[in-house]
Amino acid sequence: MAVEGDDEAVDIVNECRCGLPAAIYPQQHFRALRLAQKLKVGAIHIDGSTVH
Repeated sequence: MAVEGDDEAVDIVNECRCGLPAAIYPQQHFRALRLAQKLKVGAIHIDGSTVH
């Protein structure tokens, strides 16, 4: 899903009431960590699939 920026992505994820896992595929690792701190989800995978 394309978004305009990090803030829009966080808003979209946090509006979901499911609390499901999220995956972040960043170009910059520290950017992913900053985003992960803002997300209200059950689990966060960085550079990895949410399905095992």
